[in-house]
Amino acid sequence: MTNTSFKFEKSNRSLFERLFEPPEVGRMSPAANVVAHILLVLWTIFVVFPIYWVVITSFKDAAAVNQGPFYVPFLDFQPNLDAWRAQFNSDANCDIPSILRQVGLLFYNAFVFVVSPVVTLQPMEPQLCKIYLAFTNSIVVSFAATAICVAIGSMAAYALARVQYKPKFGNIMMFVLLTLLVILATSFAGIPWWLSSAVGLAMFFFLVRALGKHFKRTLGNGDILFWIISQRILPPIVVIIPIYIMFQAVGLLDTHLALILVYAVANLPIVVWLMHDFFVNLPIELEES
Repeated sequence: MTNTSFKFEKSNRSLFERLFEPPEVGRMSPAANVVAHILLVLWTIFVVFPIYWVVITSFKDAAAVNQGPFYVPFLDFQPNLDAWRAQFNSDANCDIPSILRQVGLLFYNAFVFVVSPVVTLQPMEPQLCKIYLAFTNSIVVSFAATAICVAIGSMAAYALARVQYKPKFGNIMMFVLLTLLVILATSFAGIPWWLSSAVGLAMFFFLVRALGKHFKRTLGNGDILFWIISQRILPPIVVIIPIYIMFQAVGLLDTHLALILVYAVANLPIVVWLMHDFFVNLPIELEES
């Protein structure tokens, strides 16, 4: 009797109730479900469109790229492989490992075979200088910078997660001021950097012993973490010129080491922050066992 009455009440619901009222607790109404799917489709298009744009741009010639936003191949523009030919057929006198040349040859010929029904292009032997150098630079810089970030960031994060630091704020400010004095003495007074650094370090320890006991305000691990992550607030454009001048002075322009140092320093705060949460959630009993 109860099931019959429930079906009767359900069949007598108005069209508005069927569309905008959820059939069960915890479920969306049909109208809300349709709206949610429409929003998901729109969001998917928004996310995927940049990838689609990059792919179709690789099949445009220079005129199609410069003339305007052409979106649909064969309707807005005629696709071709000129950009791919330029990448694979450049710097013929380049010396790269033969295995990479063979891999590039197989990849390029397979690519031409796949697109040949649509775009006419004769297979050829690629010269992989630009691509080889680009991938080599990316691999060397990314792997080295990541290794440095993980190694240094993990040690710093573990120390902040397991040891409670309480540095005095006055001592930190003295160190900052003495560091500025060392930089000014080295840059403008012509004092050798090793001499100014040694004098500045000696003055710091002397002042800490003499005045450190009078400073009362202390900082904690949370303050140190906040200071580390706050370095990401600084806009990159602010430090580009100083970094360029510094690398020019030490002879590191156009080197892998310069990029490795920049990427490692820029990403180190994020590594420390993430690894700190990992070590905090790791039970201390696992280390003591």
